[in-house]
Amino acid sequence: MKIRPKSVKIRFWCFMSEQNQSQSGGSNKLMLIIGILLGIAVISTIAFFVLLFRSTKDVNPAQEQGNVKGEAAKQEEQAQAQADTQNEATVDLSRLSITLNDHVKGDKNAPVTIVLYDDMECPFCGAFEGTNKEVIDMLKQRSPGWEPVMPNLIKDYVNHGKVKIVYRHFPLSFHQNALPAAEASECAGAQGKFWEMHDKIFEINGAELSEEKFKTLARDLKLDMDKYNACIAGREMQNKIREDMQSAAALGVEGTPAAFVNGQALSGAVPYDSFRQVVEEELR
Repeated sequence: MKIRPKSVKIRFWCFMSEQNQSQSGGSNKLMLIIGILLGIAVISTIAFFVLLFRSTKDVNPAQEQGNVKGEAAKQEEQAQAQADTQNEATVDLSRLSITLNDHVKGDKNAPVTIVLYDDMECPFCGAFEGTNKEVIDMLKQRSPGWEPVMPNLIKDYVNHGKVKIVYRHFPLSFHQNALPAAEASECAGAQGKFWEMHDKIFEINGAELSEEKFKTLARDLKLDMDKYNACIAGREMQNKIREDMQSAAALGVEGTPAAFVNGQALSGAVPYDSFRQVVEEELR
């Protein structure tokens, strides 16, 4: 009887000892698992930040170059847009309004207005007018479909009351007979023969132009020669020509021929088809 409690006690102890060992082993395993999980978490966190840093730092050179080019293109577009805006701001479209001093061909109520700045000695203006055969042939060689503008405009639109043409002078400084030609046409215009003198001068349109030649043309047109000679000698038309040139400068004109179709600029000896397309758009 004295042994049973001791036996129970031992058993109990043996039981308690096994339970403690079991709890101790389980605890160690749990701590090991937790340690492993924490290690994995730490390593994963470090790896994430390393990858994030590399993705922002180590940029693909081709991609970086593309980004730089893209940014440069964007800046260039912005600069061009700003320049265009500034150019538009400096162009005074009010100068396209027809004045009493303007020479107008066609119906003054025509829906499309073409303001033309021209140099009567300019060979490309001669091609535009359809008279300088040499330049016309050269332009046709470059572009087989090229056709002169003025005669076709008159035939297709001016004669049908759809277009009116306003002629203004822009004599270039390196054409020595351009200003005298402009004066001759204006002095003829003072006697109601501007377009007739215009046509005769453009039939020549070259080195043969001279003040003596202009006098011959004036006689052919049966002008009052006393009035014509006085007009030329007194430089009576220079102010009018200067006003044309000032309006051209305000519109940004730098060369001839320069035309504005209802305000839309067409510069150079462009083919008739280009004018026709713009005119048709305006008529629609």
